[in-house]
Amino acid sequence: MNESSKTPVVSIAQAHDVWAFIEINRGKIAPVSLEILNKAREMGDILKRRVEAIIIGHNVKQYNDYLISLGADVVHICDHPDLESYIYDKYVAIFYSIIEKYLPEIILIGATHIGRDLAPRLAQRLHTGLTANCTKLTLTDGKNKFGKNLLEMTRPALGGNVLATILCPKYRPQLATVRPGVIKTGKAVASQQARILEIEYSETKFPTKLKLVKVLDNIVKHVNLEDAKIIVSGGRGVGSKKNFEMLFELAELLGAEVGASRGAVFDGIIDESRQIGQTGKIVSPDLYIACGISGSLQHMAAIMDAKVILAINKDPKAPITKYADYNVIGTVETILPELIKQIKNLK
Repeated sequence: MNESSKTPVVSIAQAHDVWAFIEINRGKIAPVSLEILNKAREMGDILKRRVEAIIIGHNVKQYNDYLISLGADVVHICDHPDLESYIYDKYVAIFYSIIEKYLPEIILIGATHIGRDLAPRLAQRLHTGLTANCTKLTLTDGKNKFGKNLLEMTRPALGGNVLATILCPKYRPQLATVRPGVIKTGKAVASQQARILEIEYSETKFPTKLKLVKVLDNIVKHVNLEDAKIIVSGGRGVGSKKNFEMLFELAELLGAEVGASRGAVFDGIIDESRQIGQTGKIVSPDLYIACGISGSLQHMAAIMDAKVILAINKDPKAPITKYADYNVIGTVETILPELIKQIKNLK
């Protein structure tokens, strides 16, 4: 169909199967891709539909068997040196060509920097809706007017103060980006009748107006809160950038990452890349040390899977004290220097 028209590329009658986009980042599969593949497998089993993985890049054929072992019934793969780095018009054109041919019902994409660029471009070309930054995915139970087995996409709204559940009943595919860390990977069940479908690449077939000049690494330190085992996090109660230096010192001693509440980010105390919350990153560390964080609902929802929460707060009635496993009552300026000193003495 003419992609510039408003006629949907995939009709409801034609749509079938559940797809997951497998993102390659620095030569490795992005962890969120495995999470959404697990969710696609779960929904595929409920819907009795195939689960299909889409992988685009260079030297990515090595992942075919691995994706099949995780439950992919079909792996669509486009492997070429020109695709080593993400160039949006090439990736969108390749992805669109596969969708146009195989007509998926649902597409899940990780809400990474690449996914947040790729998904809306696909939605526009497909003339379908997009629900971005989802924190939960379920299927309707048939108790609403739209029927059973529609994708329910839940995401934060109104600054994280409410959660909105969104449906896309009139258009296909149902398209969602999913925040890293919100979906747990389950036990893998290998597909028994898997297929690998290779997409032939050529510059003529998938032209670009862009030229990749250089890939710049290490411009800023990569913040990987989603996979961190220990997180030292600060809120408005930390008070200043200078006081945040103590959090970084403590994190270095513990081999941890530094996070922050929305309030600290909003006040300009720390960079947005470290924000934890429904409007930031969802985390599940073994230990979460919350320094000067009051414990708003949107923040607590993002750390609910932490195994142990240690709260340092001067207010014994702060909401976070009800959720924390351990509470230390006192100011950050008083508690952290002593904690750092004691840890140094143990080393």
